[in-house]
Amino acid sequence: MIHPQLIQRSEVRDPSISLVIPIRNLYGTRIRNLLRSIELQSTESLQTVISNYGSTKENTKKLLEITSDFDCAIWDTPTDELWGLSIASNIGIRRAKGKYIARLDADLILEPSVIKDTLQRLATRRNLFIIRQPIFLPEYFDCTALELPRDYVALRMQPKRYIAPSYGAFVVTERAWWHRVRGYEERMKVWGLPDWDLWRRTARSGLRRLLIGESRSRGKRPIIKPPKDTLVYHQWHQVPHLRQGLDEETFNYYRERNREVYAEYREIVKNDEGWGLGGSGMDG
Repeated sequence: MIHPQLIQRSEVRDPSISLVIPIRNLYGTRIRNLLRSIELQSTESLQTVISNYGSTKENTKKLLEITSDFDCAIWDTPTDELWGLSIASNIGIRRAKGKYIARLDADLILEPSVIKDTLQRLATRRNLFIIRQPIFLPEYFDCTALELPRDYVALRMQPKRYIAPSYGAFVVTERAWWHRVRGYEERMKVWGLPDWDLWRRTARSGLRRLLIGESRSRGKRPIIKPPKDTLVYHQWHQVPHLRQGLDEETFNYYRERNREVYAEYREIVKNDEGWGLGGSGMDG
């Protein structure tokens, strides 16, 4: 059983939407840029929840030095377990308060009207699942020197490079749906298929899926070209040590295990904390 601890409280109450950001040992420019872009959103009643999973004490301290300037709740989970995007995401989703919950990668930058546009689209129809695909910024673009909102102009001038498919950087739907399917599949370790598994379960559960940002048609799924003030950017960074210190054989074992879980083709999964089976209320 995991034991997340609330180490920074948010002042937001009764939010219309919650943004859940799973991280591990991330505390620098990228997270500051994301939080600043969230701070600049034209939507009030927005909750930010950071799920800090398995970070070292030193890196958590550095994270708090940055986040103290922003209104966000931080749930910290000390653990030596392998990094799992699914588990880290679910910890945040389980504690989010908004009617809608978005799961965001920590290396994004949002234009000021992203959340406003997202909420307007969600309000038009129930059971809508939105994916906002990011523009991947080039390596030569220096994100460490960004000053927002001034540098939104510079961001908009960068080449519009999408990497498809990108089904996991920014996903959002009703809170009730996240709880009905109990979030991401937690048996998947390292990196690989959690986003694809979630994408597939959205279809099986009857959600209408909407892609925003991808420039070319993709089958029968509706695709929306976003206005410039609703773009999402991905900050360039070096590829992390994806094997997390594991030897190749062990790493490949977990990747193969992910494929086996994916092949089971289940909609409902049982995750940690007894999610879906009741439990105490969460604060923060």
